Amino acid sequence: MIGIHAVLKETKLSNKYLAEIRANQQTMVELQLTQAQGESTSSYPCHSDYCRVLSELMKGIEKVLAWLSPVDPTWKHRAFKRERQAGTGTWLFDLPEMINWLENPQDALWIYGIPGAGKTTLSTLVVDEILARKRSNSVGTAYFYVRHDDKESHKPSSVLGSLISQLARHNREALADLMRLYTQHQTHGLAAPDEEDLKEKLQQISRHFMEVYIMIDGLDEGGSLYDADRRRLVRAVAELHTTKEGS
Repeated sequence: MIGIHAVLKETKLSNKYLAEIRANQQTMVELQLTQAQGESTSSYPCHSDYCRVLSELMKGIEKVLAWLSPVDPTWKHRAFKRERQAGTGTWLFDLPEMINWLENPQDALWIYGIPGAGKTTLSTLVVDEILARKRSNSVGTAYFYVRHDDKESHKPSSVLGSLISQLARHNREALADLMRLYTQHQTHGLAAPDEEDLKEKLQQISRHFMEVYIMIDGLDEGGSLYDADRRRLVRAVAELHTTKEGS
């Protein structure tokens, strides 16, 4: 587990708690998954020193998740939802194309329109729908909003990193994969993964799910200067689409 030796050294835990932590590393992953699903973690019994270590390790996990995701799409999603009028865009889910995308693995759907047509509002509805469909850890969901005034969001590495981080929050094997990637880079003093590494990691992590729903909004937000980046990003997601039975 990332940072466990440093944490144990700082807190000077007894051998009793050391053994307890080693025996319950899976609990730490379960805690992360529980928190990601918005559930209470109060039912997990632990001693005070053990709780402190769990807290520190949870912070370490969050650090790893943030390492790949410099752009957090959740606050944008909340902001866009607040601007959405009740009942807006519900017609979208009556369209055969949308029904097909939601119900059939290995499908892709491209929604396009002129600037200001309300695509982002529709995207918030799609995000809410795919999150509601996440009824188990076998279903992966991730989304991203590219914005013209956020240059960091134009980078394929930011988009791919965010998708990986979101998927890793909801599956223990996916989270373990991400932790190993972080450990390898830290151990060898490597920089953050490049686009090719992230593309491969996204494909690898997606295999831990029976279905994967991904929504990316604003691919046209970067203008002509973003064309090359956009093409690479679309190719990366398309390759995921062809190598995984997911949406």
